[in-house]
Amino acid sequence: MLDFKIDTALEPWHVLKSMLQEEKRPYLRVGEKVYHLRHRAWGNGVVQETMTSILPGGTCLVRIKFDDGVSRTFENNLKNPACCYYFGLRVSREVNFLK
Repeated sequence: MLDFKIDTALEPWHVLKSMLQEEKRPYLRVGEKVYHLRHRAWGNGVVQETMTSILPGGTCLVRIKFDDGVSRTFENNLKNPACCYYFGLRVSREVNFLK
């Protein structure tokens, strides 16, 4: 009979477990107006939908409709290096004092 001993210090299970249990930190919310730093031709956009997975390790997505007529989907979790913020999406901070 083969007897294998596994050294748990060499396995990245603790890292994987922390990633799966990680809380998501959404950047954008429905209705916010945005623009892209490097794709000005897209124009301004409005967040139409947010989708957050309830599964451990799932994605947190946002769908944005831009002035050029195209809806684009981006990662929306600030704890993820692939978040739309790090790729150049910014919230338009227009202040209207006449309301």
